[in-house]
Amino acid sequence: MSRSVEAYYMIREEFVTSYAVICVCHYLLGIGDRHLSNVVLDTQSGRMVGIDFGHAFGSNISVC
Repeated sequence: MSRSVEAYYMIREEFVTSYAVICVCHYLLGIGDRHLSNVVLDTQSGRMVGIDFGHAFGSNISVC
């Protein structure tokens, strides 16, 4: 995914930083059910984006 060692380290740093932020935010907000299907990876920058497709598209709505 990278053409040089420097680019590799930059992508790796972006990945680790963004994933750590996602983990801390989810912990503080009490969001459970985290697995690899709930994150999207930008392959150009290495950034992670947390998303729950069930909540985003309304298929995870519970009726009481």
